[in-house]
Amino acid sequence: MRNKYVLIFLFMLFVFGISNMQNAQAVIEVYDANDQHLGELVPNNKHHLNTVVNDPSDAAIVFCNPNSGLFIGINLITGDLCFTELYFQSDNCEGQPYIPFNKMYVVYRNGARCWTGVHAIPSYLTTRYYLDIDGTCAYTGPTWTNTMYFVPAIEIPEESLGISLPVALPLRFEYVDCCQNSDHRHKKNKKR
Repeated sequence: MRNKYVLIFLFMLFVFGISNMQNAQAVIEVYDANDQHLGELVPNNKHHLNTVVNDPSDAAIVFCNPNSGLFIGINLITGDLCFTELYFQSDNCEGQPYIPFNKMYVVYRNGARCWTGVHAIPSYLTTRYYLDIDGTCAYTGPTWTNTMYFVPAIEIPEESLGISLPVALPLRFEYVDCCQNSDHRHKKNKKR
């Protein structure tokens, strides 16, 4: 059933041309099934999350939450934050964690904790160890080395995200003309 909603959402993105809305005077507000205001949809998928995917379980969107000011990636199947690995230069996953530079502005989950990247100039690093989906330290293997641009990761307390997780699916999208009265634009957010 959720795969149906993911496909409908992807179709909506295509039909309404969200990827071409940079010059439009409107936004798309995102709400969960319990009418929790999540934020404004980020057009153009600037944060490299999957809106067109081969595996529907990887489908996600990014929105900017007005309560926290954070960009948040939500998995459209689970309603939870999108997952990311945390990479380390140490061999025991201790010390400074890093995330790939193309994920530096979005909040992700690793294990039970939330992370985002520091807004900094990316460094070209080599890593061999990472925290996998459940927060377990894993070795990439003797023949695989991850050398790419990274930024330091920082933990974000879940209570500071400005939303309750997991969000209730399916999501609802509301087109709002930016020239409308700002009270109308966030009227549902005031119910919280």
